[in-house]
Amino acid sequence: AAAPYKVNVEAAYSLLNVWHIPANNEPPSVTMRNPLNPGTSATVYFYVGAYPYNDSIWSGQIKYRFGTSGNWSSSTLNWDSNNGDNAYWKATVVMPSSAATVQYYAVINGGPAYDTTYVYNNNAKSGNEGAAAAEPYSFAVSK
Repeated sequence: AAAPYKVNVEAAYSLLNVWHIPANNEPPSVTMRNPLNPGTSATVYFYVGAYPYNDSIWSGQIKYRFGTSGNWSSSTLNWDSNNGDNAYWKATVVMPSSAATVQYYAVINGGPAYDTTYVYNNNAKSGNEGAAAAEPYSFAVSK
């Protein structure tokens, strides 16, 4: 008899056209993670871009943690600015007072035509939060 087999099927998601590329100069004059390499106790601004500006993000948050395991905290994304047809949303997080690894990903909610979109390591996107939590952006905070 033939051996049984499994078929893995990825659900189809309707994702938003959003992005977060930490070193990109977006919105103009700042990087999408600003500062890019923060020190301890610094306030860091996380920007998420969206296109088009008038039909994209309704709400969102940056989920983050200090370390590589444990619970995630969150910071709300608020509208920051428009530049051309792009909208930029921003969240702030105060870094820990001692050296640490910081992990984070974005959770973006759009209108009823879209699924919640998770933006994570290397600007990857998914409708599955588990994928984002398993491969978050990561950077070191040093004294």
